[in-house]
Amino acid sequence: MKNYLWLTLKTFVVFILVHHVNQSPPNNHLTLYLSYTIR
Repeated sequence: MKNYLWLTLKTFVVFILVHHVNQSPPNNHLTLYLSYTIR
């Protein structure tokens, strides 16, 4: 159950970050955080 919740949270965070990237010019800090989150 915990794995499922973590996966959902991770997917949600990635979605928010991708949406934010689409809204504004690429941000190095945001890109770095995104790549770290996916890892």
